[in-house]
Amino acid sequence: MTSKAGEVIGVARFSKCIQILILIGVSCIGSAAAHAEQRSAIDDASNRVSLTDFGVCNTSKAASLAYRKAIKQLMSQGGGVLVIPTGVAKDFKVVNDAQRDYRSTAVTVFDYRGGAERIYVPAMGTAPSLAGIGTAGQIIERELDRNLPATAVVSTQQITSFNRGGSSSYSQKLTRASMPGNNARIDVPTLRGLYVGQMLRISGIPGAYGGKVERVVVKSLGQDTLGPYFTADVSQPRPKDAIVYAKTIVNALTLNDLSNADNQSMSLVIKRATYGTGDTFGNWTQLDYQGDLMSGGGDEGGVAYTAEIIQDLIGFRALVESWDPSSGTLVYAAAGATDPHKLGTSRPIINLNPKKWQTSGTVQVVAAGYNYLRGEAASTSLIVGSRDANWDRSLVGRFIAIDEPSERYEKGEQWSSALAGPPHPVHRWYSITSVERLANGQMALYVESQWWGTNRRGGPRLMDAGNYTTSSKDSHKLRYIIAPGAWASDVREGVAGYRPGNVWRATNDDARKIILAPAPFFQSSIDFASGDPITQPPAAEAWLPTGYRVRHFNGFKGLMSGASFHTRNAGRVQIGSGLLIDSSQSGTLDAVLKQQKDRRTHFEYGVDVRAVTSSALRIRGAVKDAALDLWSVDGNEKKLRWRLSPKVGRRITSIHADPGSGRLVLDSAGLDLSHSATLRQTGISGTDTAAKNLRGIDVAVGQGLRELTVSFPASRQELDGRYSVTVQPSWMTRDAVVEKTAKGFRVAFSEPAPGNAKIDWQLIR
Repeated sequence: MTSKAGEVIGVARFSKCIQILILIGVSCIGSAAAHAEQRSAIDDASNRVSLTDFGVCNTSKAASLAYRKAIKQLMSQGGGVLVIPTGVAKDFKVVNDAQRDYRSTAVTVFDYRGGAERIYVPAMGTAPSLAGIGTAGQIIERELDRNLPATAVVSTQQITSFNRGGSSSYSQKLTRASMPGNNARIDVPTLRGLYVGQMLRISGIPGAYGGKVERVVVKSLGQDTLGPYFTADVSQPRPKDAIVYAKTIVNALTLNDLSNADNQSMSLVIKRATYGTGDTFGNWTQLDYQGDLMSGGGDEGGVAYTAEIIQDLIGFRALVESWDPSSGTLVYAAAGATDPHKLGTSRPIINLNPKKWQTSGTVQVVAAGYNYLRGEAASTSLIVGSRDANWDRSLVGRFIAIDEPSERYEKGEQWSSALAGPPHPVHRWYSITSVERLANGQMALYVESQWWGTNRRGGPRLMDAGNYTTSSKDSHKLRYIIAPGAWASDVREGVAGYRPGNVWRATNDDARKIILAPAPFFQSSIDFASGDPITQPPAAEAWLPTGYRVRHFNGFKGLMSGASFHTRNAGRVQIGSGLLIDSSQSGTLDAVLKQQKDRRTHFEYGVDVRAVTSSALRIRGAVKDAALDLWSVDGNEKKLRWRLSPKVGRRITSIHADPGSGRLVLDSAGLDLSHSATLRQTGISGTDTAAKNLRGIDVAVGQGLRELTVSFPASRQELDGRYSVTVQPSWMTRDAVVEKTAKGFRVAFSEPAPGNAKIDWQLIR
């Protein structure tokens, strides 16, 4: 009975399960039906069809036939959307030429082959509902009439591209020849820019990109007494100085605009109209305006093209959470980490734990071109430690910074008038590549520098030139820091700060991993450890960016010569400057040099012409005031200067107006007039006092006179009598200048003057 009861209960339970499954099935079928109904409604609204509905598409020819059938049907139905699914032949080429007439019926094609979406829009498209330029194959419109926050950037469309890693830029010469094989050693001058898994190319000839180029994948990184290296599987021998390189380009938007017919067009058109008040920016820019372009807090006005170049000196900082030297994996703590979104490869991670620093003694930085301490002049500077610095070769692989206020930025010290100062001191860190003993017993170290390749025997370029040492009499002892540090090799799992609600902050859910390239101090007493503060500083010597560059690659002589920059005033009112070179700071030369961190002028050159030109500067238009307007109201000499070959015997010839007197000063080896005359001269002087009288011609001398007094005009009296006078009488006589004063001079003759006698005289101070 119990058994039967059990069977009854089991059957009941089984029946219940069947009912549940049936209900679930019905529910699923109902949901699928509803979904299908929804899809059908969307498809009907856009007249969307699949290419495979019109035939087999496994070959290019078959897909082409189906494509024509689909286009014909969609066009007959008033246009629509054609979807090409993943199974269609990959070599089938889509050409969306369905729209034949201007603003007529059209088809949009969505291609999903390979998993990526490609959109082929109609050739001519349609016009926007609001005023615009022409028509477009795809239109995105937004009409904004809502109140906005006090400060907001509200774009119609935005593209955000995150590049955490996998891209690279590397070009170096092999420091040693390498042999083929698995895990072959490839010696390079630096590990900066390398990471495991990186794909590189190695040339087959020294110093060039030719020969049998081979693609390799980095398998590991290393550094030993022979220097830095990586391993890879290589099939061919590679000579010393062969180039190993990689260059990837990852960007947010690419425009491919091909024009094969007569056409006036731009690849990017921005037509902006500003009718309200406010700063306005554009780029190709037809900049229409009626407002005054000045608003409260605005300081730019109307700008047709603007470039804001900002060097960011505030970098990543955190505490070490864990460190695995065997794999080079550093995990930083989320708590207290700042700017984790700024992590980048090819910049070092510096240990800020002062207990692991070396700061004993001082350093001198011998300037480039001077042989002091090192015995020979060199093209780079050299860091020399004092005798109590206690340096040895164990410092190789660490990083050095000059710890002087003039060579770093203090907490809160602004490096730009437009940017706030950093919340902590910022140093310039250099990778130490060699430590060597000089002839005098002092130790010197070399650092890694980048200049179209890596120089492992470089030196720093100091911010303040006054810190360089050039001789025993011009010696400057500087404080320094040598700290453990290593190149960041891979940061794709370390970048953080993009989670909603935690922007620019790391969380415990982030991986927070930074892969470091090998360094000699790993697994030593100064290695990274839990709790160590770390930072990733900015580059010590960046190539400062160019705001605007034009390169011409013309092959034929043109009807018109063209220009790299052309400005034309087509209005009826004056423009301030065709080219304005400005600075946020002003003042005298001395005041500006004191303000500048590097004690240099704002610009090295205002205008720098390095190309071979027919005329370096041509001024052809009519000029109202001056073709070259030099102002010396600040007491500064505005010199026109020529640099000469040492063979000439002097290095510089210059001419300037003396700001105190207004005199034109020529500093040269002489004045060569090339057989031309001088006109309208007042006088000649060999001193700082100008002569006000030059000569007298045919001055009459009364008959019988033995003396003559020559008086200068009241407006041209000399300062005093310190001048020489040469007299030439018209008769045979001896003469002597017996008196000289500021008002004139008196001359005596040995023979009385005959009738119609005259003298000529010349005066030189």
